Amino acid sequence: LEPEDSLAADNHAYAIIKINKSVNVLVVTEDAFLQEELRKVEKATEQVKFTTITPSSYTTNLKDYDIAIFHRFIPEDYPRENALFISPPMNNKLFPIRGWTRGVRVIDWNNDHPIMRHLDYLEEIWIYKALHLEPLEGLKTLIKAEAESENLPLALAGTLQGRRVVVLGFDLAEFGLSKTKNMPILIMFLNILQWLNPEGVEASQIKTGEHLVINLYPEKELKNLSLLNPKGKTINIDSTHSPLVITDTYYAGQYLLRGKGFEKRFVANLFDESESGIKPSLTPGKKLEFEEAKVVPFVKEEKKELGKYILVVVSLLLLTEWILYYLKARARVV
Repeated sequence: LEPEDSLAADNHAYAIIKINKSVNVLVVTEDAFLQEELRKVEKATEQVKFTTITPSSYTTNLKDYDIAIFHRFIPEDYPRENALFISPPMNNKLFPIRGWTRGVRVIDWNNDHPIMRHLDYLEEIWIYKALHLEPLEGLKTLIKAEAESENLPLALAGTLQGRRVVVLGFDLAEFGLSKTKNMPILIMFLNILQWLNPEGVEASQIKTGEHLVINLYPEKELKNLSLLNPKGKTINIDSTHSPLVITDTYYAGQYLLRGKGFEKRFVANLFDESESGIKPSLTPGKKLEFEEAKVVPFVKEEKKELGKYILVVVSLLLLTEWILYYLKARARVV
């Protein structure tokens, strides 16, 4: 890599290459239009497989899925999978909702989050009706909107109980994902699936110093876990609690978390722009300005010593005087 910064340490990046396989997604909904749109996405990508059931058929004893999508429905128990909650019902047990609002206009979004990558012109999307979501610890605002002269979070994302979670305050069923005008919504939905995928790139790559949260299901309770860092040092990990929170990620490179019958690899990279800044931090209340240094030629004038020249002149004068005296004396003798 050749970034335009002054730090050479971030000119190398690490990644884990995995076998490409389909992502199994469980969709809990009764909406026929949303099911049809998801079938179009499945046919177009050929990497996502959607299995749809009704809310009355949902139980936590279903076979393992990579991702769960809950549309206008909240289960009694928190799902085992990373989950997307679309337009959750009012008065649910998981996500506080202030109420409904109409005529919502997107005013800002978090460009730094992986879900919001490659999204342009999102402010042109008109949302007729949306939920006013309440901020929740562990979830950050992805999209900020304006309605009735009030700002509100329109989408949240983060980690709850060791699982990655995305909450949308608007209904995807109101958008035709296959229509050109709704392309930003489709891109965001695909980004969500990629971010929620437990075997995806986002689940195996972090920034140096960032915590990695790993959920261990009850049947995968492990003891004597160890972490091998890029420097070759082995660190013992406390695995008595789930989810695991790996905090010793200060070096760039590959990490190996292993135990009996368990192994997980992930990488840490210097992908934070602020890490490349080598200027001193600003003093509170003062703004420091930096100017490009200019090279000014400097000529050192050597101090010349006149003593030796004076001696030469004096010698010449004495020599001249001696010659004149000699000539006069010789003239008198003659």
